[in-house]
This record gives sequence, structure tokens and C-alpha cells, in this order.
Amino acid sequence: MYDGMDDDEEEDDGRFKSSKKIRLPSGQSSPKGDGTKDDKRKHSVAAHLQAEQNKQKILKAKQERENRRNALDTQHQHLIDVIAYFTDQKTKDVEEFVIDCQEYIDLMELFFDKQGTKSLMFYYQDHDPPGNGNLCFNTCDQLTD
Repeated sequence: MYDGMDDDEEEDDGRFKSSKKIRLPSGQSSPKGDGTKDDKRKHSVAAHLQAEQNKQKILKAKQERENRRNALDTQHQHLIDVIAYFTDQKTKDVEEFVIDCQEYIDLMELFFDKQGTKSLMFYYQDHDPPGNGNLCFNTCDQLTD
């Protein structure tokens, strides 16, 4: 039976519920975006900005890494050589591990300091990590804390 309401149905409280889709006037977009060129451009610009930020972070990390490499002196190099010898690793690989993090260099500095720690412990586990993350060291003082 047709009651003249098309696709609308009356709710129990007297309001009407429409099953038709609402169309926005031309020139207006929904808050979620409708896949227009403007939305694609915004996404493209955001992706470009994110890529630029990532490039800046990578450049900064590389520069910090090179600064740490340049800060290594003969004491550091001797300790790196000893570690490489006892862990049966290449000196270059151990050096790359040490310059990964400023904390590792700080631990070595603490070891070299006259009032610093008397020992360092190095851990080596032979496995296939994603990178050079298979060598670790710490001071004995930090292990007992």
C-alpha cells in the first residue's frame, strides 16, 4: 500500500527516518573527504612532508654517529681492539656497534676515568639480528643496582 511517504518511515516517537542518501551541494565536501583531487593533494603533501622529516632525522643521526666516531681516541680504539679479539669479531664491526649509541661511549669514558668503574662486562651472542645489534656491554656497577 502506498501512503505517499516514498522511502521514509515514521518512527514510534513521530519523527521520520529517511533511507535516502543526503547529497551535499556542489562545492562542499564531507568531513572525511570524498576522494577528490584536493583530498589527494592534501595526502600527497602530507606524505611529502613526512618524507622530508624522515630525511632530516636520518641526516641528523648520521651526523651524530660521525661525531661519535671522531671522538674515539687511542684508549677507545685499544679497548675496541681487545673486544674484537676476544669476541672473534672484526674491529670495524665492534667500532660500528660502539658508535651506535652515546651511552656506550659514556660507559667507556666512565671506565677510563680514575674515579670511575673498575670493570666493564661485554656480552656477545652469535645470531642473525637485523643489523649490528648483537654485541652489548655494561659496567658491573650497573648490573648490581
